[in-house]
Amino acid sequence: MTKLLMGIVLSLFVVGCGANVDAPAVVEEGLTGGLDLDAYCKRTWGPSAYAGIVAPGDAWSWVCQVGDVQHGMDLQAACVQQYGSNATVQLGSVADPYSWSCTYGCSKNADCGSGNYCKKPSGQCGAVGQCAVIPTGLCATGNRVCGCDGRTYPGPGFAAKAGTNVKHGGSCP
Repeated sequence: MTKLLMGIVLSLFVVGCGANVDAPAVVEEGLTGGLDLDAYCKRTWGPSAYAGIVAPGDAWSWVCQVGDVQHGMDLQAACVQQYGSNATVQLGSVADPYSWSCTYGCSKNADCGSGNYCKKPSGQCGAVGQCAVIPTGLCATGNRVCGCDGRTYPGPGFAAKAGTNVKHGGSCP
C-alpha cells in the first residue's frame, strides 16, 4: 500500500460517516506533504485500513478504506494524531487533494522536541510560536537583546541558542 502523506492548518472536515456499500471506489492512492494518512486509518480502523481518494480532483474526497467499507476521514484528527494537540489543518486548493498541509504551534520549548525551541515573534513572549531548530555557531554581531527569560544576550541568535525569545531590544533591567 502506498503511504499517504498529507499536509494540513485550520479546519475540520469529515467525508461521510461509517459504512457505505455503494460508495465510489477509491481511485487513487498516493502521497501528500507531511501527514501519514495510512497511519491515521490504521490506528483508527485497524491494521487492514488504508487511506485513499474517491475523486482525484476533489480535496475533500479522502476516506479510510477497510475492505469494501469506506469511513470518513477526519483530517484535523489525523493532523493532531501525528503532530500533537497544537496542530491544525489547512487546504491549499479545493481541486488538489494533495495540497493539504499541517502546521503546529507551540507554547513552550517542551512542545518541540530535542534540538528545537518554541520560536515566537519578538516582543511576544506569551504568544503561540512555531518549533524551530536551535541555532549553533554564532558570533556576537547583533545588538544586545533582553530575552523572555530575563537575561541579556549579545544578539537575537544568542537568545535563540539559549532556547529563549526576544522580549525587547537592549539590555534587560
